[in-house]
This record gives sequence, C-alpha cells and structure tokens, in this order.
Amino acid sequence: MKDEKKAPKLRFKGFTDDWEQRKLGDVCEEVSGNNGNVKGLPILTISAANGWMNQKDRFSQVIAGNELKKYTLLEKGHLAYNHGNSKLAKYGTVFVQNLYDQALVPRVYHSFKMKTEKILITSSIILPPRNLIENWQD
Repeated sequence: MKDEKKAPKLRFKGFTDDWEQRKLGDVCEEVSGNNGNVKGLPILTISAANGWMNQKDRFSQVIAGNELKKYTLLEKGHLAYNHGNSKLAKYGTVFVQNLYDQALVPRVYHSFKMKTEKILITSSIILPPRNLIENWQD
C-alpha cells in the first residue's frame, strides 16, 4: 500500500509539510465584546463579494444604532465568520480584518483570533472570494 502525503493540489508558498487536521479551538480563540471605548472606530460589515466594507459605504449610513455598544472590537489580523448565506457563499464567508488596527463588527459574526501566526485556515466549504485566493499564490 502506497503511503500518500496529506496535501492539496494547490500549495501556498512556504507550505510543504503534510496537512494536519485540528479542532478550531486548538488554533484560535473566540473574540467578543469591546472595552467601551468605541468612539471614532471604523464600523465594518462583511460582503461576500467584496470582503470588509465600512457600513456607511455599504448601506449609505451606519446601521449600528444603539447596538454599537454591543459590537465586537476586532483587531488587525483577527477574523470573522458571517454565517449569512448569499448567492456567492451558501455557507457564509470568513475574512481576516486587515484594514484597520481596530474596528467594530456586528456581534452576530463569529469572531476569532489565531493562537499562532503560523497556521493558515482553509476550508472546502467556506472560501474567500476567488480574487483573494489568486493573490495567495506567489
């Protein structure tokens, strides 16, 4: 019997080892709430087609209202899963927040921070837009 490597056809630069299956809680931890100092922070929303967008740009106004105090403070490098489905993402989307040092996102998003920077999360069910995948190659 042939010993096959556990590796995808598409490899990202710098990744050569076999893939390891891990539980989500082993590689990241949930992020929720904020420190109460939300004034002046960008307020973001997720678009399956465009990734992170300012609420004002997406909806022509900030729609957070009184819920803003319950929004999650997401730092640069943290990620959020929007489980809302769309024509582009039947099971929702995951995006890394790399636009700002800190931003506020709706608490309905499942937000996480990685325990280590050496892990790349991919999934066959939840994928970012194709243009982001193309940019990961070289």
